[in-house]
Amino acid sequence: MIEIIKPKPCWEILKGTVNPELCETLGDEIVALADRTLVDECENPGNPWAEDSLSPGSEAEYTIQFEVLSQIAKSEVNPYAPYTQFGIEKAWGQVHGKGMSTDWHTHGADKFAVVVYLRTPQNCGRLMFENPLFTLDRDPYIPRTKELDFMTMPAPKVGDWACFPSWVKHKVSRNMSTEQRASYAFNFYAVG
Repeated sequence: MIEIIKPKPCWEILKGTVNPELCETLGDEIVALADRTLVDECENPGNPWAEDSLSPGSEAEYTIQFEVLSQIAKSEVNPYAPYTQFGIEKAWGQVHGKGMSTDWHTHGADKFAVVVYLRTPQNCGRLMFENPLFTLDRDPYIPRTKELDFMTMPAPKVGDWACFPSWVKHKVSRNMSTEQRASYAFNFYAVG
């Protein structure tokens, strides 16, 4: 008899929603901080953190963190089950004007990442994931296709959030809207 001993797939994306009005408030705060970035790109050319703004440290930010983490902790798909207490490692905002995008990147190896959508005009770009199995050596006779190699999330709405393992390579496609797209992200880990 064969039995499966791995309890879960190697990675999952969780999706939920939080209060859109609270997200609009945080969106205004993030846009106001857009020119205050985590890293000075002049001193660190090509650093992917250079396009990320500081987070406001506001009531709206902490309420959104609490709501998202509470939903995850209480869900049947809590990636850290049985743990339900979490710590925040880093938080930041991101604002994309017309034509802007975020290139492929990861957030490290041992935590989970969350993105919350704050401003989402039509055609503002989508979160995309690279299939980690196809970054390994693979049979050259199997053609690479979008369906096998990438997963694209549905068009975001204000208040939507997504959670995924921080080691999964991901990017945000180009904002084709004339309006700004704003999001808020944080990394979290289980607390004993």
